[in-house]
Amino acid sequence: MDDTPRGRLLRAAAHLFLEKGYERTTMRELAEAVGILSGSIFHHFDSKPAILEQVMAEVIELNTELLEHASESETAPRARLRALIHRELESIHGDTSEAMTLLVAEWRSLDAGAQKRILTLRDRYERIWLDAIELADRERVPMSPFLFRRLLGGAIAATSMWYAPSGSIDIDELADAILLLGVKTPERSA
Repeated sequence: MDDTPRGRLLRAAAHLFLEKGYERTTMRELAEAVGILSGSIFHHFDSKPAILEQVMAEVIELNTELLEHASESETAPRARLRALIHRELESIHGDTSEAMTLLVAEWRSLDAGAQKRILTLRDRYERIWLDAIELADRERVPMSPFLFRRLLGGAIAATSMWYAPSGSIDIDELADAILLLGVKTPERSA
């Protein structure tokens, strides 16, 4: 979400939809948040549901690109998993945090067609994870890649409830700790 009027509108929508709820946010409030007339929104989007879908689509596309880059930057399986964990933590606690949270918080506000389109985008994101997990098969505790991803994803997502990047634990230390949840250590290898 760049600094164009459209990008500012999407950022404001992510913030307001999360803060007030999608249903309770009006088009007038969105327009006021970016300093435009409410009718000007329709120059960029046909409807409020289209704005919600676009916020979700753009955050998935951006974070998929960043996840691909993180995956490609590491060749060792364990290092690749850690890079993905770190990247996902950054997406949840960094610039895209509101839009990432919105994916879960307002999922049911999307109609069936929009949900299907967003799931198609999400599948590419999840495929990067599953490929890295399968690559690390010998280095992780034995369980299906799907289950391992769900456990990692849950642990990473739950950090939004307690972790503060400005606190005493930095994101690198947090990524290391989450990695230890599912990789073999000398005590667990056998």
